[in-house]
Amino acid sequence: MKENTFYVMAYLEETKLEGVRPGYRAEITPLGSSKTIKGTVDSIAAGVTNASSSSDSKGMASVDSNLEWVRLAQRVPVRIRLDHQQGNLWPIGHHGDGSDHRSRRS
Repeated sequence: MKENTFYVMAYLEETKLEGVRPGYRAEITPLGSSKTIKGTVDSIAAGVTNASSSSDSKGMASVDSNLEWVRLAQRVPVRIRLDHQQGNLWPIGHHGDGSDHRSRRS
């Protein structure tokens, strides 16, 4: 792998996306660790899908309405490019908590 190509894919609820923009700072704390990893929001996905959806002939999602009485927030992929990658990184699929600072990199 190329150096400085590591990233975190955060899945933020659509209700928590307001104000998150590429270039904003983020901090991720892997579960089971006290170490904080810092990064910068690289991109936000333009669309989402879920396990109970399928595509129609035009590529639009068709969501199964098996939960008509509940509206769950969709999770939107947000790619966070990691700063200064060094030491032991966590394995693919590791979970963590994150926060964003809603300000551009200084």
